[in-house]
Amino acid sequence: MIVLENGNKRIDEIKGYTDTGKGCNSHLFEDENKFILIECNGTIYNIQNNGGKIEKEVWSWMNELPKNYVWTFERQKGKDEYKLVKNDYPNKEDVHKTKDTND
Repeated sequence: MIVLENGNKRIDEIKGYTDTGKGCNSHLFEDENKFILIECNGTIYNIQNNGGKIEKEVWSWMNELPKNYVWTFERQKGKDEYKLVKNDYPNKEDVHKTKDTND
């Protein structure tokens, strides 16, 4: 589940991709009007800066990555929790790991 909160108030939520057990990380990018979250199966979510609405894009595979990398949500081994990690700008193969539409 991808949940966006402001303090204790839930703004929006959407069902995300379920980790296949391979260490499915998600990568966050930013442009002028939104954040862009790309899950390891290629699913892209736009998170609007103004209002915080989460919108799922049509599934695609191996698209060019947005320019402004923010950080990676890295799944912790053996746990159902994620750690924020700032890596070097990822390549497409690091972002797109599991070709699965999740539909």
